[in-house]
Amino acid sequence: MPSNSKTLKFVVIAALILHTLWIVNHLRLVATNQINPWKLGGYGMYTVPLPKVALILVDLRNPDAPRRIDPRTYSVTRYRKMFAFTNIDRAFRCAHIQSEALKALFEENPQFRGNNLGLLYMEDKFIQNPVSVKRVSQGSVAITWIDNDFFDFTSEFCGSQKTGRVALP
Repeated sequence: MPSNSKTLKFVVIAALILHTLWIVNHLRLVATNQINPWKLGGYGMYTVPLPKVALILVDLRNPDAPRRIDPRTYSVTRYRKMFAFTNIDRAFRCAHIQSEALKALFEENPQFRGNNLGLLYMEDKFIQNPVSVKRVSQGSVAITWIDNDFFDFTSEFCGSQKTGRVALP
């Protein structure tokens, strides 16, 4: 058998093994709710409806009566660009929001500077009993301003929290 044929056979077998390992890993990540089943190969996508993740901004100046902010009054273009190659449509469900993305949000929307905000990530989730689809929270970020140039944030996804402080120019 020529060496070209052996090399080709090895490459094909290695590719099949790697692909099979990815399928098993993808299904494991979907089963543990760590990734969106419709992304990264989509091997678990037909087990649940498309999550349709939505970002909702909430005014937390009055914590007893949080108020949803009208999406027509702000822009999240730069904020979403921060995830253009790293976490498109929140494919990695448990990934925390980074301080650079929050900084971009306030640079793009200076009218929110100094206002305590909540960022809620909502998604469609399959419910087994009774069979239905409900809009549920995927995670959230709470932003508390210290003064006009600094804010603290708490990002909470998949039961874990990440905190940080951001300075704006």
